[in-house]
Amino acid sequence: MHKSSGNIVKLRDLLKDGWDPLTVRLFLISAHYRDPINLTLKALEQAQAERERLEQFVSRLRQNRQESPSRHAGLANQLLKSFERSMDADLNTPRAFAALFSFVKRVNKLMDGEKMGTKEAEEILLALKRVNGILGVISFEEEGELSPELLSLIKERDEARSVKDFAKADEIRSQLSKRGITVEDTPRGTVWRREPSLKARVKDKDMEAQDL
Repeated sequence: MHKSSGNIVKLRDLLKDGWDPLTVRLFLISAHYRDPINLTLKALEQAQAERERLEQFVSRLRQNRQESPSRHAGLANQLLKSFERSMDADLNTPRAFAALFSFVKRVNKLMDGEKMGTKEAEEILLALKRVNGILGVISFEEEGELSPELLSLIKERDEARSVKDFAKADEIRSQLSKRGITVEDTPRGTVWRREPSLKARVKDKDMEAQDL
């Protein structure tokens, strides 16, 4: 990108348009530092989706209350080792993210099958915080407790689903979404998380391909 051509997108402009700073950071470091970055709306939206996937993973780990036998005690260490190998290979952040999302997929499957105990989930959270200490793309803000009213809505939705009243369940999901709560149905029950407070509002016409 050359300044003389006017082909410049400034960071403050992205933030002004509503992009979360952590999303922008993930986008920037998802490519190898030696390579140019092609800035497009699609690329930023993908980074946003990937960051939300990580936030959702953290939320699931925190809400995991299964007392399964300790069969996966080495998972947290596997994450740290694969991340370290990637970063030792000339700061290969694309490979690091690939390893991270592969790990997320694997652990999500274990939680879906109720094969992830609370102790293992806590160990993975600690390992993830160490990884994030370098990447810096997950907020790790405590979600806090929901109000009794919102908890009542989630319970009401669960009851509607149990009697196959999916229209009512969808209506309640919509109500929760309007109040910033996303719910996910898993084999072990409903998992909720707060939606990111900042959403991108950039239009396609405002974001043409740029090389950073």
